[in-house]
Amino acid sequence: MILRSILAGVLLLSSFAPFNIWPGVFLGSILLFHQIVGRNWFQRFYLTFISALAFFLPLLHWSSTYVGSVPWLILAVGESLLFSVISLFAYKRDVKSVFLFSASFVLIEILRMKAPFGGFGDANQGTRSQTNVGRCFLSQARLHRLQTFAS
Repeated sequence: MILRSILAGVLLLSSFAPFNIWPGVFLGSILLFHQIVGRNWFQRFYLTFISALAFFLPLLHWSSTYVGSVPWLILAVGESLLFSVISLFAYKRDVKSVFLFSASFVLIEILRMKAPFGGFGDANQGTRSQTNVGRCFLSQARLHRLQTFAS
């Protein structure tokens, strides 16, 4: 359970530089969706937070060069808490939950456009899905999250 959440975060991370494996954002979000379906709020929060830490800690490590380790950790934990907004909703294996899961990702992106420090777009997953082959069939509205329903 925990290892799958970490794997979901690593798959999300794989779509960013230096890896640039764009399907990682699909696979990571699908795995995360399957991890939190049918769980209680605490389990959803815990699994989502673990996945987010696996995603943000390595992704934002570059900032430790400029501000030090403590601010980097605070930023990664803060971004992970924002990412954990996903856990506020209960999910089932149905179409409504897929749309709710997708909408929660859009909400996270909106929150991260405003906070912290007036916005932090380094981990914008919407742009990951629009690179390379993904550009031809995905929109900025994050409709790629519908892929979770197909699995």
